Amino acid sequence: CDIPADLTLESIDGKLFHTHSANLSTFSDGFPPATIAPLQGEVVKMSETADVLEILLRFMHPDREQPNLRILSIELLAGVAEAAEKYIVHSARQACSLKMQMVIGDYPLEVLGCASMFAYEELSNKAAPLTMHMSAEVASKKLDLRTFRAWVSLTPPHKTHITAYCVGQAIFKEKWKVNIRSAIYEPPEVIHFHTDYDRDNCQWVSFAHTVTHQCYEKSVENWRSVITEFLHMLSQCSKCQNMGKLWEQWIMDAETDTEMFTTYL
Repeated sequence: CDIPADLTLESIDGKLFHTHSANLSTFSDGFPPATIAPLQGEVVKMSETADVLEILLRFMHPDREQPNLRILSIELLAGVAEAAEKYIVHSARQACSLKMQMVIGDYPLEVLGCASMFAYEELSNKAAPLTMHMSAEVASKKLDLRTFRAWVSLTPPHKTHITAYCVGQAIFKEKWKVNIRSAIYEPPEVIHFHTDYDRDNCQWVSFAHTVTHQCYEKSVENWRSVITEFLHMLSQCSKCQNMGKLWEQWIMDAETDTEMFTTYL
């Protein structure tokens, strides 16, 4: 493109995308209007992965060929669909919906999960009957809690004792994850614990950024191994090491804050 980019987006896994604010405001209803000029050199951090952002941005560039969603995995399609809904990119929303209709026979549970999340009622109603032969255990891992509750009400009576347990399991796990995510994605602020903080030499910000990204990629359940893997980044600063221990304690406290599992059964 010959037009100079005036906005830089950074994916959650660290890839930079140089784009045009005018395109974003023209082809979506979820980005700030182009009249709100970004600060010079500003990098806007996004919660989407690089794979998702790359596809989404192509939907908002008039001189580029529209992405071919036929070749996407169901997981990547779900990510693009979620981003398209979040930023209200109409062309991407329509394309994702059409693609889901094409793969509903192969991935009915995944399509049901996406369609219910984004209020695609017709698609949800087509997908749901195709999932009735599936186990509650599998459904509880693929559907969000609201959709799983609805799915349980449709399952055959002979599965009732199984689904009741899985509902409790799903509610417990969802609340546990909410607590853990809150502690992981809000690490201690370095300025509060490190009064002689030196941005050029202190590694805390880089460490915290790495841990949160890795927990996103590997799932929050693996937070212990992620912190252990990258603790060496703080080896030169005792204050940062203490902050690392504090953050670890915060996450452990968040784990124990979840109510007892049996209360959800």
